[in-house]
Formats: sequence, C-alpha cells, structure tokens
Amino acid sequence: LPAELARIATQRQVGIVGSPQTVAREIRAKVEQSGADEVMIATTMFDPADRLRSYRLIAERFGLAGSPEAEALRPVLPGGLGLHCMA
Repeated sequence: LPAELARIATQRQVGIVGSPQTVAREIRAKVEQSGADEVMIATTMFDPADRLRSYRLIAERFGLAGSPEAEALRPVLPGGLGLHCMA
C-alpha cells in the first residue's frame, strides 16, 4: 500500500486535470518552469471516444486543430490530431 500511495502522490505532481482552460494554463506553466520545447500528452481515460475528445479539446486550446501539422498526421493518428509540439 505505501508504494501505491507514493505512485499516486507522484502522479498528482505531474498530472494535469481540469477544464480545457485549466489544462492549457497548467501545460504552459510547466513548459515555462521546465524550459521544455516539446510537450507529450497521454490521457488515462478508458473509453477511446473520451480519449479522442480530450485530445481534441487540448488541440483546440492550443490552436492545433486543423493546422497543417495536424493534417500531415491525419493518416497516422486516429482522428487526425496533431499534438506534436505546443511550446
């Protein structure tokens, strides 16, 4: 049980949960704090439709939905999302 609690505590430090606005704000803050030039996003939602919706909401907040980068990835990614780089 202590190992599981430690894992949960770690995930809470690096994970971001909230509305599209909250998630975008937190991603920007983590990028600024870390100096990252690329962001990788993984959602833990079980339902594939919910995961895709989550990725679409993030892409829209960062202006990536329908971008040339997103369109270039259409054959590769389900739903044609291009969440490659947001910094």
